Amino acid sequence: MRSGLKTVAMTDNYAYVVTVNSGLQVVDIEKSKANISGTPTDSTAIVGVFDSVGMGYSHPNDIVVYRPDRAILTTNSGKFISLDISNPTFPQVMSDTISGGATAMRVAVATGYVY
Repeated sequence: MRSGLKTVAMTDNYAYVVTVNSGLQVVDIEKSKANISGTPTDSTAIVGVFDSVGMGYSHPNDIVVYRPDRAILTTNSGKFISLDISNPTFPQVMSDTISGGATAMRVAVATGYVY
């Protein structure tokens, strides 16, 4: 992970890491543990990326994984982005919606509702 760590969500063997400069990075926890040696890693534990900035959504703010194959990501542009993470190496947009003009800083999901 380069810089600007904002938040982390975990499911199964993956950490979904939201960063300012690199968007969403998917980290294989087992590979990451194998790299613990007190020296900088070679980034091989990063197995997937979702480039929210490059896709026009702006910088990500928060993420919540609410099923093993689903996540919600918020961005500075006020978007709630629903992601299919069934293939952690290639997160895919399922849908996106604007949060009523306000910037969505944090996100939570309970009983099927996004807060």
